[in-house]
Amino acid sequence: MKNEYDTTTPNSGLTRRSVLIGAAAGFAITAGGLLMPLSARAAPRKGGKLRFGVGGGSTSDTLDPRNWTDIFMYLIGCSVRGNLVEVLADGIIAPEMAESFEPSNGHATWAFRLRKGIQFSNGKPVTPEDVIATVNLTRKSHSASGMTALFAQITDIKADGPETVVFTLEAGNIDFPFALADYTMGIMPFEDGKPVFDVGAGPYLLRNFQAGIGATLERNPDSFKQGNFDSVELISIADPVARQSALVSGEVDLINRVDPKTAQLLKRSPNIFVGNTPGRRYYAFTANGSLDPFVNVHVRQALKYGVEREELVKKILYGFGSVGNDQPISQDYRFHNPHIAARSYDPDKARFHLKAAGMDSINVKLSTADAAYTGAVDASLLYAEQAAKGGINITVDRRPNDGYWSQVWMKTPFFTSYWGGRPTEDAILTMAWSKASDSNESGMSDPRVEDLTKAARREGDEAKRRQIYGDIQQLVSDEYSVVIPMFADFVFAANKSVVPSDRVSGIAEMDGARCLERWSFA
Repeated sequence: MKNEYDTTTPNSGLTRRSVLIGAAAGFAITAGGLLMPLSARAAPRKGGKLRFGVGGGSTSDTLDPRNWTDIFMYLIGCSVRGNLVEVLADGIIAPEMAESFEPSNGHATWAFRLRKGIQFSNGKPVTPEDVIATVNLTRKSHSASGMTALFAQITDIKADGPETVVFTLEAGNIDFPFALADYTMGIMPFEDGKPVFDVGAGPYLLRNFQAGIGATLERNPDSFKQGNFDSVELISIADPVARQSALVSGEVDLINRVDPKTAQLLKRSPNIFVGNTPGRRYYAFTANGSLDPFVNVHVRQALKYGVEREELVKKILYGFGSVGNDQPISQDYRFHNPHIAARSYDPDKARFHLKAAGMDSINVKLSTADAAYTGAVDASLLYAEQAAKGGINITVDRRPNDGYWSQVWMKTPFFTSYWGGRPTEDAILTMAWSKASDSNESGMSDPRVEDLTKAARREGDEAKRRQIYGDIQQLVSDEYSVVIPMFADFVFAANKSVVPSDRVSGIAEMDGARCLERWSFA
């Protein structure tokens, strides 16, 4: 068949460069478009116990992947279960529990062949039926992650012999394998039709889990894919000051979500290093566009002109990020539209749009907590100060960190939120912005965006695909009720005995939630 599938970046057609990069990363692309593993790379030193102070856990956490909304559970999912495929740091889609995959029928049919002899930690062989049941668990029910919307394109899943799973889609989708690399799509065994949540085939075994408190992992000696640490202790620490103190005092070896305003001070410690990875994470002030007063497009425009973006990047991110333009596709994505300028802060234009909506001013409540992102409360207070000059009176409603994602996010009309990014434009647009998604924070749906997103999935022409995604970004920026003032780097810190991978992924936080597998001690 003709080689068309791109394995080097989230989107596009296969090229000579992609073949070379794929080989360099440890995989070769065959003439049939399959990915095949080559010899393993030199392994980092194995051993030791990693203590990880994690921001992003909650007492509402559960091992059911349909309810996952933050990094604590993503780390467990990627480490304990394992996916059919994974996204490497340079954007390559590569086999993981599958040994190869292949499209046909204009990318409307995808066949994944499982590795021979792999088994779950309870000794049960991994079968196509487990893959099908795992996907259907999300596909046929609601998902906080938005995966249900992404899987709506699947019309059929079936086994083709003892090692192959075949997906049939409603139409061609060049990017479909990336959907199976999502943090929530780790393969689980099923017994009597029910998932066994604490068992997987990944590099670690789950020994203990307490929601909002922590989890203990041990290296899985029988996994096809080994982690470098003997064991990992995940400790849920919601407060950024407490996380930093735990690192400085030596209680933990690694922390995520370093408060940018204290990062420079932390760098002065002789035994600690601070790392940051530019990527796809955006911070947002999200209004439900189906509710008054946000249902009016002029109110939505006023909200966007009422924020001084550069000031937020300076005072909240302390330079660890960049200005956003009210749409989710950062410059780290392949089809980022560089021609959409970020709106300048303009209180007069904010007032103009309020008058066009028939209002002299508005009073709104913004629900927030630092659980949304480090600095969310300060960002909300600063936004309230900025917006007031444009007739937008924001009352900042500070909520507890614990339970924010289950009790506040999408439960109030106006709230702070973040998305960590996804491997492809299609994934983030479908999961966070489409009418079919339970995670559509805006509560809005534009038929033009819906149709263009579907068209982009099957468009093989590079220039046309870029134009389609560019048009989508413009529509979202102009029409939707989500204010995205900034894209934030992923900032972490560790003692100097911790060694990150050679190239840390910016697709998502903590090396695409794969740090427990890819990192090691010196």
